[in-house]
Amino acid sequence: MRPISLRKSRIIALSLMALMPGTALATTLSLEATYLNLQLNTPVGTASGNMLGAQVRLRQDLGNNWSDALTLSGNSGQGASLVGAGFSVGKAFSLGPVWLRPAFKLQSDWLSAPGLNLRTAQAGISLHAYYPLSSALTAYASINAGETFANHVSLELDGPLHLSGTTTGGLAYGGSAGLDYAVGPGVVNLGYHYQRTPISSGLKLTTGQAEIGYRISF
Repeated sequence: MRPISLRKSRIIALSLMALMPGTALATTLSLEATYLNLQLNTPVGTASGNMLGAQVRLRQDLGNNWSDALTLSGNSGQGASLVGAGFSVGKAFSLGPVWLRPAFKLQSDWLSAPGLNLRTAQAGISLHAYYPLSSALTAYASINAGETFANHVSLELDGPLHLSGTTTGGLAYGGSAGLDYAVGPGVVNLGYHYQRTPISSGLKLTTGQAEIGYRISF
């Protein structure tokens, strides 16, 4: 397999450094500001709100086109907060000019709002695709699907009544799309991520998140 030259695809060289043969192992750090819209669908109605937050991604190249990634995020607004942590490991390969990275992923999220605490976890798979549009601009997209487990809901009602329990979820799914643009020693990224996570048969968490950030490899 021939490595992609930096001149032909600077973005791919920066964002997937160790996914190309002939390059040294690298660690990639990404810092992002986020604007998140959250909807919680319940049997009696829908609650929604907007949050501002930040996201940190750290990817370690493992060699032979394998890499793992850790993502930590935090969002808050309108009296509520959403914190998430994710981990994935996958192997990249090329199909012509397109780079694909299927991966196994784990994700956990914690939602806290007045009278409500919710925790969910999921295990699944994802597929990322990267396509260079020019020497400095790359488009990317991803899809993911997984099964939720270890969901926990704690609800404080008016007065002393407190409800708490573990629930069975279902199939969670989502996707993202965006653009990477080479600036200086790194990459500016602008993207959008959608995720739908079932907590129980009548309780579903849906998020749409706009992201802007900067990524650098070292």
